[in-house]
Amino acid sequence: MFPPATRYTGTSFSFQFSGIIGGGIAPFIATALFNGLDSWLPVAVYGGLAAVISIVCVIAVRTHDQLAPSARTAATLPRTP
Repeated sequence: MFPPATRYTGTSFSFQFSGIIGGGIAPFIATALFNGLDSWLPVAVYGGLAAVISIVCVIAVRTHDQLAPSARTAATLPRTP
């Protein structure tokens, strides 16, 4: 659909932006949870919830990738003159 340079740029931007948002805000959320509720348990639940969301996303991407037609298969089909 898009040329490789565009696809790689979009993927890289998404990856870097999510790292900034997820990694940059997480310590503030954990600190607020710990200070507000005066317990480590909400911080652990927050971390566990983030892990579960990540696992669900990985499973969804694998399922989507398996269902999508492969470009390599289309490229290896014999061409008719």
